[in-house]
Amino acid sequence: MPDDLYHDLLLRHSRHPRGHGALSHATHAADGLNPLCGDQIQLELRQAGNTVTATGFEGRSCAICTASASLLASTIVGHSLEETRAIAGMFRLAMTSLDAPAGLPPDLEMLANVRRFPGRVRCAMLPWETLLSALLHPVGEITHIFLSPAQNDFGHHDDGGQITFIMEEALDELREGLRVPQTRRDPAAARHIVVTRNIDLPPLVGREFVLQGIRFLGTEECPPCRWRDEAVAVGAMPWLQGRGGLRARILSDGELHIGPTRHSARQRPSRAA
Repeated sequence: MPDDLYHDLLLRHSRHPRGHGALSHATHAADGLNPLCGDQIQLELRQAGNTVTATGFEGRSCAICTASASLLASTIVGHSLEETRAIAGMFRLAMTSLDAPAGLPPDLEMLANVRRFPGRVRCAMLPWETLLSALLHPVGEITHIFLSPAQNDFGHHDDGGQITFIMEEALDELREGLRVPQTRRDPAAARHIVVTRNIDLPPLVGREFVLQGIRFLGTEECPPCRWRDEAVAVGAMPWLQGRGGLRARILSDGELHIGPTRHSARQRPSRAA
């Protein structure tokens, strides 16, 4: 392959990267880090059915990493999740062998010539390793919000900057396994409850985390409480102890809303192999 074609490919995609910028309504996300070069990216995907319909990436990265992320965006959109994983696997193999595997898209085969420069292999691989991580990590979601006024109808005052998070997955298991009926009360009678999906809450005890731009500090597993029990599902709170509830202190101002939660409980950055 002529070097000028290889260099032209890198220049086109590094100077005018496709998919650069935040992605609205992302369904999957992950962070990637290459400490040797200093590349750091945030990669997001949008999935509809079993198909990748859009990608986006942000961060600080060198020309090779940026070009690789741009080629990723131009390659995987329209492919199924299985095909996307297969393409990422083929590119990984191409970066570690002398011959490109059959079926690798031509532009990725050309990009794989980065392997001639061992010090830059991780730069090219970072977006693809981050992609594989993102496919394993759906973006979190807030499914219900129950907030009380300063004084609710039970005569109890607010929680002094505290809030309770409960995993929807735990409630699903509760209702299916124990056949506990859902009997949520009027939101005005509930007390600071946020129900989430795809966010692993118990490991956040003792840790700061960010949800929709608001900072929280996980303080303890969700303790049983009569008001929360009636707000979520009768008989739920004792069963939920240690299974998916988190009590947290609110550290910054902001507004929570129902829907996808960008930057919530983000995973540790993926590192290029």
